[in-house]
Amino acid sequence: MQVVFYSCDLMEKNTIIDEELKTLLDAKSTITYLNPPKNYPGTSFENFTNWYAGLGYTNIQRLNLNDDYDFEDVEKALSRDVIFLPDSNAYALLSVVLKRNFNNQLIGFVKKGGVLIGASAGAMVISASIGASAEENEVGVDPDEALGIVDFEFLPHYEEENTIDNILLERSKTRNVIACKDGDGLIIWDDDKYIIGEPVFFFLGNRELLERF
Repeated sequence: MQVVFYSCDLMEKNTIIDEELKTLLDAKSTITYLNPPKNYPGTSFENFTNWYAGLGYTNIQRLNLNDDYDFEDVEKALSRDVIFLPDSNAYALLSVVLKRNFNNQLIGFVKKGGVLIGASAGAMVISASIGASAEENEVGVDPDEALGIVDFEFLPHYEEENTIDNILLERSKTRNVIACKDGDGLIIWDDDKYIIGEPVFFFLGNRELLERF
């Protein structure tokens, strides 16, 4: 399994995780960028291509799961080396992925050796649930229908604060939560796991800095 979790999509914040990723991901890798859901802006295609071109990755195509969805485009997307899930509203992003049955295709993509990268909301969708999101669930999606490629919840943009910590401590009684500040992140690369920055681990009602996962 090869999965990358960014807490944010700001290039200037992600230099450490990007340097680690460059040592793992072939420079000739082909990448699919998933458009954010309609009416829920997020990581723009222009910003993403500028960001990853700066890392040496220029073979990037976009996939739209919105109104002008095309099955052939999905097949092409799944044939590439990497798929990037952008920042957006986590509930809206999960909703459009489920609507197109792209969740099962993404899970299969990872099982076959594809690299799945998520930033902020995109990283949450990869995890076990998006239920820790503070965003409004305007689309009525079940937060526990996230991809579940890992067995923990991922919370981006974490800032240490009593109210947030109390929510995460309560959630951690049923499922582990890893919270990352902007610039922090996680990489799972086959048998290796990389912790970038100082993510916080919430488990069984406890809180500590993440040392392994």
